[in-house]
Amino acid sequence: MPVESAGTYDPWIDTNHDGRINVLDLIKVAGGIGTFGNPGLNVTVTNPALNVVVLNATDTNIAWPNSTDQHVWWNTLVDNTSIISEFYSAKGFSHLHVLAGGVPSGDTISIKVYGLLYNSAHTNFLGALAYNVTLTFSQQNIAFSIPVPGQSFYFLATGSSATKRSVYLTYYLTWA
Repeated sequence: MPVESAGTYDPWIDTNHDGRINVLDLIKVAGGIGTFGNPGLNVTVTNPALNVVVLNATDTNIAWPNSTDQHVWWNTLVDNTSIISEFYSAKGFSHLHVLAGGVPSGDTISIKVYGLLYNSAHTNFLGALAYNVTLTFSQQNIAFSIPVPGQSFYFLATGSSATKRSVYLTYYLTWA
């Protein structure tokens, strides 16, 4: 009679990557008993949410890298009409790091970060304000780090006047 374990699924034990830990995984492991090799070789680890990350097995400070890419959102002009970014995925990450800059002159530029909160059926979402910062003439560049506001997030920028001002924003995501 089949029995299911109440334990937690561990993808490192699922050697054939079929989503189940069973005798087929044990057969693969048993086939390697008695073999030898070099434990200092590079190892490729696949994170399904973010694709491939390469780690060096001889490195005692093994850690996930900062991000798969550094993303640039804007290098454009903004006025008192809000500009919204596309939706970005933060799935698998824990922190969002942002550098915002602009030339507001006598005006200000508001940069807001919103997390997307979905209903249980994932048919509708709502933007929830996670962070708000203002660029001024005396503080034209601001760097900040926050916990990711959700699996998806977006930015919104608004100037304080109808005068067009330069604004740019770049971000990267980290696991820690």
